[in-house]
Amino acid sequence: MFRRNDRVYIVCEIKYLRGPAPRATAEDFERKLMRFPNRERESIHKVLISAHGAEPALRDSGYFDRIVTLDDIFAMEPEDG
Repeated sequence: MFRRNDRVYIVCEIKYLRGPAPRATAEDFERKLMRFPNRERESIHKVLISAHGAEPALRDSGYFDRIVTLDDIFAMEPEDG
């Protein structure tokens, strides 16, 4: 979880599965988020990090704001600095 200065929390669900994350991942993650304090006063940006991405049903549901795969991570270019 990361908190930005604009009161947005980036909450990550990290899954390492043999295949794409199933649709049930959204329901499991939502149950976890129900315990998040002050949820109504904060914005939450939901991110799934999964080695093989998500099954089409999960991806097409739009539940996660971003889905990141290992390919995405390794394709990122390092920042100059």
